Amino acid sequence: MMCFYVRVSARAATMTDNQTKAFRLFPNFLAHFRPAFAAALLALATAGVALPARAAPVATAVSVGTFDHPLYIAVAPGQPKLLFVVEQTGRIEVLRDEVQLDHAFLDLTDIVQFDGAERGLLSIAFAPDYDSSGRFYVAFNNNTGDIELDEFKRSTTSATSADRLTRRILLTIRHRIAPNHNGGQLQFGPRDGYLYMSSNVRVLRVKVRAKALRV
Repeated sequence: MMCFYVRVSARAATMTDNQTKAFRLFPNFLAHFRPAFAAALLALATAGVALPARAAPVATAVSVGTFDHPLYIAVAPGQPKLLFVVEQTGRIEVLRDEVQLDHAFLDLTDIVQFDGAERGLLSIAFAPDYDSSGRFYVAFNNNTGDIELDEFKRSTTSATSADRLTRRILLTIRHRIAPNHNGGQLQFGPRDGYLYMSSNVRVLRVKVRAKALRV
């Protein structure tokens, strides 16, 4: 499946704070949809934005390759040249300067249950201090179907590889009967530092510490 993301740049400093935030958040929102629908959303969004002519943002849909059931695109703090693509089948691919590398950032296919529908690797979130700590989090359906939240760290020798030996299981939610309604979206709150995770019909707020977890 082709994967697109939206490159946005502002030509002037006269955009309001809300407008700037909206356009920065739009690529994350768009990444959840199939390419044809994403292109339509992009056209609608750019056509319907009423901004001063000098402040009009430039939005460009960029194809970054073909992936296996891509669900999400993320950028890690302090790593502006890297893009991370979550494949539902269990791999997180990495691109440098919009070119896919010849190895995955993380391969969890042996512990992820992908059913061709809604189960699989669901999302990734990088800690706000990722540039120094290397910590990031993934949500997925494990081999029992349960929803799992794990912590990993970046390799100490490569910025484009994760260290699977650092895996720490933080949370498991029993979800074996119904294969749908898994949720799994991960985001760090911009102000409070909490990790937010959607699950079923709930949103969990997780306080991650070095050796403890509060929900």
